[in-house]
Amino acid sequence: PTATYFIRAYAYNADESEVAYGQTTDAHKTTSLFQVESITGRHMAMDICSICFSVFSVVSLLVFFYIEKRKSKRSQ
Repeated sequence: PTATYFIRAYAYNADESEVAYGQTTDAHKTTSLFQVESITGRHMAMDICSICFSVFSVVSLLVFFYIEKRKSKRSQ
């Protein structure tokens, strides 16, 4: 999906009264418009990174579990 935008800005003073107004397009909203295109789909790099982080977290959990198990056997 894509979208078309224009910028509209308001300026307020310390009393919160509007003192200025401006926008990037004309009254008919036909000039100076911004086209925004969305990013769709999945990327292979993001899939690989998520797999690497998941494997790292599981391996580190198992390592810490093993270390704690070893410590508890020593103390007995």
